[in-house]
Amino acid sequence: ETATYARLLGFAEHWKPPVFPLKGGDLVEIGMPAGRELGALLKELEKAWEESGFALSRDTLLERAAAAIKKN
Repeated sequence: ETATYARLLGFAEHWKPPVFPLKGGDLVEIGMPAGRELGALLKELEKAWEESGFALSRDTLLERAAAAIKKN
C-alpha cells in the first residue's frame, strides 16, 4: 500500500496540466476580427478540447475555428 501511495505521489509531483494550444491571435490570423465573438469562439473551442480529454490537436481546433468563422 505504501508503494502505491509513493507512486501516486511521484506522479503528482511531476504532472503538468495541459495547456490550451490556441490564443486569440491565432484566430485573428485566420480571419476572425477581435471582439466578443472571438472570445466566445475561443471559449467554445477550449470547452471542446477539454471534453475531448485534451486530445483535439491545434490543427483540428484551427479547422473548427475556420469553419465557425466561415459560417458567420
